[in-house]
Amino acid sequence: VSPGATVHLHGRARGMKADAELRVIFVIEEPRRVGFALGTVDRSVVSGEESFMLEWHDNDEVWFTVRAFDRPNAFLYKLFPGMLRRRRRALFQRYLRAISPLYTTSA
Repeated sequence: VSPGATVHLHGRARGMKADAELRVIFVIEEPRRVGFALGTVDRSVVSGEESFMLEWHDNDEVWFTVRAFDRPNAFLYKLFPGMLRRRRRALFQRYLRAISPLYTTSA
């Protein structure tokens, strides 16, 4: 994967289609840090970016950081902003489950 590459994602979040065409913004490959960022392209229902970084600190702690920002493009998400927040929360919970078998959601 390299900056400028296009990525096509297909999936579901809370029963809703979550397909996206994204562009790779940057890729970092250093001895103690790896990561990348993705941004939406023109026809997306939201406009935004997400970055994913994995860092190994000198004290042997490993940190995984996800940063994201977005705004709605689709009329439905502009009309009902709570839908976008719920969908974003569901996607982030899936990220956390994917990296940690110990992750659980609050009841």
